[in-house]
Amino acid sequence: MGKHKSLKKSKHFLILVTLVIMFSAVYLIQSELVSIKHSLQHEFKKSEGALVSLHSHFGRLLPSDEKMSNTFEKIVDAKAEEVVVNDHALEEAIQKEKEQEEADPYQEPDPYQEPEAPVIVDQYQESVIENVVIEDPEVENEAEKPSILNRIRNQESAVELDESVSSKEEEEYQNYDEEEEEEIIDEPWMHVDVQLNDFLKTTKPPNNDFIFHNKLPKSGSSTMNNVLKVLSKQQEFKFRKVEPQEVTMNNNQKLVDLLNEELEKPFLLLKHHYFFDFTKYGMDQPTFINVIRDPLEWFTSRFYFSRYGWNRKPGCRDELCGMTEDERNMSIDECVEKRHTQCTDSSWLYFPFICGGESNCLNVTEEAKVKAFETAKSHVMNDYYLVGILEQFEETLLMLDLLLPSYFRNADTIWKGEFVQHKQELTKTQHKQEMNEASKKFFLEGPLKYEKMFYDFTRKVFNERLKFYEIEIPEEEEDEY
Repeated sequence: MGKHKSLKKSKHFLILVTLVIMFSAVYLIQSELVSIKHSLQHEFKKSEGALVSLHSHFGRLLPSDEKMSNTFEKIVDAKAEEVVVNDHALEEAIQKEKEQEEADPYQEPDPYQEPEAPVIVDQYQESVIENVVIEDPEVENEAEKPSILNRIRNQESAVELDESVSSKEEEEYQNYDEEEEEEIIDEPWMHVDVQLNDFLKTTKPPNNDFIFHNKLPKSGSSTMNNVLKVLSKQQEFKFRKVEPQEVTMNNNQKLVDLLNEELEKPFLLLKHHYFFDFTKYGMDQPTFINVIRDPLEWFTSRFYFSRYGWNRKPGCRDELCGMTEDERNMSIDECVEKRHTQCTDSSWLYFPFICGGESNCLNVTEEAKVKAFETAKSHVMNDYYLVGILEQFEETLLMLDLLLPSYFRNADTIWKGEFVQHKQELTKTQHKQEMNEASKKFFLEGPLKYEKMFYDFTRKVFNERLKFYEIEIPEEEEDEY
């Protein structure tokens, strides 16, 4: 019984000793943490004081537009205009600088020399030496010497002023960019009033077995040809490009005869040909598509192409090879100034590829052009599954992908590929020059007046369809490095 009580007392004693040791350890750890905290506070205060003193003494060596940190601003606001120091090394450095200043008041300290870091008295020390004002050797007159706080505030004011000026300049530049952008995007076609009909809202082609791109010359048809070469292999459809030497642009019967021999469904035909009604020749009407171009750019391209050709095949073309040397070297602006027949009475026709081969579509009189304009608009609204825009070629390919996926799936990607882009460079017209404003005015008020009106109408139709189908150009993915 006594032994059992003794063991019990020993156990209680061990528990008590263990608790005492634990409390002692906690107390020691806490004391050490407090000591470390005080030490860190002490060092931090010393560093703050040293930073103030160094900046006041050597601050002029810093860039004028360098911003002060938040910590430094708080320290400066809390300091008086005079810095109290308690370090003999700093006092000696100040005295030495005064002596140098008396000898040469304009002498600058060596910016590459590392200054000895002074130590500023902290709040835990009781004894201080006399107040010392750290002088700036750049200031000649004692009465004009700014205080440390004022110098820093002056620097900050200069920085704020500089930032204010920069911000104002940036705002003015941004406003200029916005105005310029507004001028660029405000084009005549945007003001045309157009309402889409049901035919222009459908995604079901009239004839999915036979697509006819009766291409307008100098409107991206060579590029489309290269895109279709790739697509025909990927999508497995029959593709045929018919050259003008095989069938002329208005020989409808000969074209129908050729198609009766070669047409294999699904079939896509690419050819410069005037619009016509296939049912009059005993064939089903194909799904018509085309791409048109701003008439001013179209005429410019034809004008220089007839003289200089492509990059891959330079030289004159067709009947214009018989022109004189002076005519060949004539710019389009000179052509307009001279009222040369190549600009006033050109044989190049725009309307027939949408309007058709009837006399009103071929005639270039004012009355005939008014009728051609109305007929072409009607075909765009009721007979063409799509009339794309060369100036929006990527959007045109995206819409073809949507409307004719069995033929134009991923056409946009193929167009951007190396093969097509290389071919496109080879078929660019050589030595092409943009016409001046006087020439543009001449064409828009005369030879190309109704063509431009038709182009604006058709482009507005095209963009209304882009909105309806919610087609947007996808953003390019940036390469990651």
